[in-house]
Amino acid sequence: MLHPAYINLNYFFYPTGTTPATCLTQDLPPERSANILLLNCGDPRNILFSLYNSDPDCSRIVNFTCCESEPAILARNVLLFSLIIDDRNTGQDNSNLHWNIFYHLLLDEPSLQLLQQQSKKLLEISTDEAIWRDTGYGDVLRMISKDTLQQLRNFWMKYADTADYSEDQMKAYEAQYKEGWERIRRNYVGTTRVISGCRTAGPLWMESTRASDLSLKRYWKTGVAGGDEGDLACAKHANPTFAFSSAPHGAFSVHYGTDPLLGFHSVTSYTKVVTASKAPTPEEPSSPASPASLPSLLSPISSLNLREEQVNRVVLSAKAQFSSWCESFKAHTAANLVSIRFFCGEATSFCLALQERNAVELSRDFTFGFGQPWRTTLLKLDGSDYDGPASPSAPLTFDVIDTADLSDQIGLLSILVCTAPLLIKKPSSVIYTETLLHSSEEETSELSKILFGDLTTVTVLLNLAPLGHLTAIASQATFHEAGILLSGSSPNSRDSLLHTRIPWKEPVLGDPLATKYLLSSKCVFADAELAALLSDIYLRMFSHEANTPLVYPETGFTRSTSGPKHFTRAAFAAFLRYVKARAICNWAKVLDAMMIKFCSYKSVELEPNGTQDLFLHSYFFGVSEGLRSSLKGHSIPSELPEISCVVLTVPRKTLTLFTRMNRRDMGMPAFCASVRSQEAHHTFASIQPIFGKAALSKDKRSFTIQEDPRGWTGISDMIVSFWVPSHILHSEEEILIKICLELVNTSQTLSIFSVALGPQLTIFEASLSDSAHVTVCTERAGIKSRVIPEELVLLVEQVIPPSYAGLRVGQVGVTLSSMNEIDKFKMRLDYHNGGKEHAALKLGSSVDIKQDSPCTVLLGISGCKKHRLAFPYPVNTLVHTLRVSRKAAWIELLVSPSVATDIAGYSLHTLPVINDNTCYLVWNIPYIPLNTLPVLDTSRTNNFDRWVNQHVSNMWSDRERKIRNDGEQMDVKMELKESIQTIFLYAAGLGPSGKPERVFSLCAPEHGGNHMLIFVSVLRLDLSSQTAVVDAYVLPLTEEVIARYPRRISRIYRDGIVNIRIGEGELTGWKDMMPAIAERCRTWKHTPTCEYRVSGIPVSIAMGQSPLCSCGLGVVEDEFVKHKEWEPFRHHVTRIALSPLFAVSYIERTTTGLVKGLNFFLDAQELTTRESFTSLVQDNVCQNCGLEAGGAVGVAVDSPVVMLTKCNRCRTAMYCSQTCQKQDWKKHRAECLL
Repeated sequence: MLHPAYINLNYFFYPTGTTPATCLTQDLPPERSANILLLNCGDPRNILFSLYNSDPDCSRIVNFTCCESEPAILARNVLLFSLIIDDRNTGQDNSNLHWNIFYHLLLDEPSLQLLQQQSKKLLEISTDEAIWRDTGYGDVLRMISKDTLQQLRNFWMKYADTADYSEDQMKAYEAQYKEGWERIRRNYVGTTRVISGCRTAGPLWMESTRASDLSLKRYWKTGVAGGDEGDLACAKHANPTFAFSSAPHGAFSVHYGTDPLLGFHSVTSYTKVVTASKAPTPEEPSSPASPASLPSLLSPISSLNLREEQVNRVVLSAKAQFSSWCESFKAHTAANLVSIRFFCGEATSFCLALQERNAVELSRDFTFGFGQPWRTTLLKLDGSDYDGPASPSAPLTFDVIDTADLSDQIGLLSILVCTAPLLIKKPSSVIYTETLLHSSEEETSELSKILFGDLTTVTVLLNLAPLGHLTAIASQATFHEAGILLSGSSPNSRDSLLHTRIPWKEPVLGDPLATKYLLSSKCVFADAELAALLSDIYLRMFSHEANTPLVYPETGFTRSTSGPKHFTRAAFAAFLRYVKARAICNWAKVLDAMMIKFCSYKSVELEPNGTQDLFLHSYFFGVSEGLRSSLKGHSIPSELPEISCVVLTVPRKTLTLFTRMNRRDMGMPAFCASVRSQEAHHTFASIQPIFGKAALSKDKRSFTIQEDPRGWTGISDMIVSFWVPSHILHSEEEILIKICLELVNTSQTLSIFSVALGPQLTIFEASLSDSAHVTVCTERAGIKSRVIPEELVLLVEQVIPPSYAGLRVGQVGVTLSSMNEIDKFKMRLDYHNGGKEHAALKLGSSVDIKQDSPCTVLLGISGCKKHRLAFPYPVNTLVHTLRVSRKAAWIELLVSPSVATDIAGYSLHTLPVINDNTCYLVWNIPYIPLNTLPVLDTSRTNNFDRWVNQHVSNMWSDRERKIRNDGEQMDVKMELKESIQTIFLYAAGLGPSGKPERVFSLCAPEHGGNHMLIFVSVLRLDLSSQTAVVDAYVLPLTEEVIARYPRRISRIYRDGIVNIRIGEGELTGWKDMMPAIAERCRTWKHTPTCEYRVSGIPVSIAMGQSPLCSCGLGVVEDEFVKHKEWEPFRHHVTRIALSPLFAVSYIERTTTGLVKGLNFFLDAQELTTRESFTSLVQDNVCQNCGLEAGGAVGVAVDSPVVMLTKCNRCRTAMYCSQTCQKQDWKKHRAECLL
């Protein structure tokens, strides 16, 4: 484990997802099978939604590997999957009961009985992994380890046992459940306005602000996600799947933000949609109004009734989605196209075990270490799929790795280091992270801050980059996230956090030309420069240990001393191991320079207490060849091992400080151990605390722990074990050496615990000679100390360059600036063969360079053959240096890395389509299953004017918006954005005619006239990317088409089209982009004679030629054929999916568009003030009579302005008068904060 041992008393259980489901296969071509790793997997929404977006007819096999530290989550997931499989086998549809079991806090009798019966059934077939494998579930639901099955079985037993409770047991169980439920509702849910549910509405998040808070509060009040009065009356039994979790205090611990609706997409509940062929839509609600006729927010209806109607519609939509997802799961399992493997354990340990299992042959029972914090269980991959040391049937590398929000819990750098080696080296392979980034003036540097170094520099070290950092475009809309942020706090608040989902890919794989010519993605570093860079990252990573905050004024990086700290020296050692495999250098010299610097840090920079911990884990991870084996001149006896395990028994009474204090006031402190002597204080953060009793083995080499399952609520002492370099235990007499349990020292823990624990935050200490409390062994609870095998620590180049200037042909060098940032990439060509080039160079011929792809440069001597130089990262030849030695006959090119806003790098080819031998694939926009997406109703009665214009206008960054508004020259990408915005607005009926336009012409008057016609079929909602998409067909006006259909084309123009005037650069951009937007939605297959194979992609950008291959011609849907004037062209059109190309918030600022959007919304609401958006999204209605503030929704324009005041006690409920407050008191007093 690469993170500290946190005190887990302030524990929350997350039974359901908190973000809308996303499609995990959206980066993969439809015919490619997928191995997907889900870390911190949570509930099964992403699995179900991904299968829903994958057509079973395409025969794609999807293997999911799910890792989750909370066994109760996996127990619930397997329970649900088994119920769906049973429905498939019996032909029944019990999705309504499944919904109740999985999402309701309170159950009716039929749902509870089904849950208990299914739990008993799972218990009977889970006594052994082999028995489980042979059941009807084992083909789909598989266990990675025997311990995982046992942990899930423990929870199924708890669920089943509730059926046999005595009357007294049932009363106690129900009372404890409802007490915990009410405690959380009282302390958390009823105290603040929560609008995080707005993100489920995506582009229509503004429409959902009033309903999202009501949805959460109604769920926690009734225990039911929707339903009529009859449902509420019947739901009165505690749901066992919510009652039991791994909470150390044993009480009800469901997180207060839990709302079943958060995992679904509610956007169709706030705008009119036409039922698509497969897209789920809300069922008829119980009210007389149909979903299509329900009023919008501007309708003159009571606001309170409107919010109830909105919530009801969202519930119906969520249920319809759930039912559709379950049907898709049945179809995939019936066709044997899906398998789901489960592992219960800690994510980084699991990833490291997969790395090691993939690198070397290991037995099935091999022990990798501890599998989870606070448990004695050892990590073994002993499931049946891992039989045989050579070739297990379970995947060990993956096409897609989704890490959920682990980067906020463990640290982004640790997550990337653990997952990158597991990623299959293909252009389509991707790692997803979800990160909370601070919203501030420096928000564009937030990734650099959490990666502890310049973003470009760290991504070169990792050979992984955020896709938005490479291309400056994103397909997923994030405008709603910024709006939610602004609605909850001041826009200038530095504590505001922006939820950001980031795809990471290998930078060079989007450039097929570079991958063909690049010999190695490894880079040559100067030893001193690399040592300085790594040392700087180390300083930033552990800056919280500094006595005072330090600032890097050039970069704006502040080394803070507060906040949760995710990293241990083990995490940094794992990072060093990764860099060692990536950097060509003299690693011994780099390491020596780093270690000397680490040992010499002054306390104002960084306390040296963790240095021995770093030496220890550098040895474990194969970064260094041995430990520092002497101290103060004392040599280590030859019979003493280099590493020892210290076992400290901490008396229970010393821990009462934590069990007695209010958990809400505790924060998130972490334990660490230390070895103190008169001369030194060494801390060790990688410890394993377990409640129980330790017993020393007969040979005194190891120990065992009898674990107390009651944990914090039991009476056992705490056993803390950790590795140390042996020499620090022999530096002085045993009685003078203290073994201590402490808290990790941060400003927050000091402020909370220093009075009780002292400045060192010492919980317990004992001398090394105290055999009652301290034991020293050579093994750790059955785990032997060992170094990561060499096969896993990829060997660096065997031949070390004699100096940095001595680059070999094909090697890429890196030069770093004084700020430890990459300044230039460097490549060298030698002409010692005495040929034509050598002679031309001596005669003074010029040297020419030209960038011909994002990562390649053509370099040559005038009149001679040019050489293509490939770099592992996109470059910008506009900033380069040429060094030429005509006498020694060599040329050296130094070129800057490209940043996303350059007119270089991937700006030269924004949407590449790559021939990956087996298929063609798009690299940086998602695939879209158009036929599954809801179709938007573009009639005038819909609310397009409320959101479409604002949504697509958020394609622009502040920089681009200024260029556009000032009338400056726009680059090709900006010109494309403007044309895309025009197509969206006119297709939505927001153009001058006021009606939806359907035919668009791309016309370059100065370059041949009309080049393409775009026939817009419908507008759809892309739920996964939370945006809109134009479903259209493109007709390239080739010479053949013009000659064959001159009259029909003239008729199209005569009947009225939208003529989009473009220049030569934008015309090339459109033709370059067409293959990508056609490929992303194709339902057809490329033929062996595909033009892409011969002519490349695009096929041609010349006048009268098509940029597209002919494989997709004529594949049209019924919507196209309905237009009689289009029908003649059906065999010449190709379907495309056109989406907005959004600016990337962590690369460029985008707040101007957000502020304009909020002003637009405020104008639409006819508000008379602009005090703050917060006052709008809160309940700006009188809680008693429903009267709106400021003449907002439901109030006529000429009505008087209403001023609302808050309840003085809870500061939440709002009233228009004292009379209304008094009338509502009887109802409100139950919810008012006491």
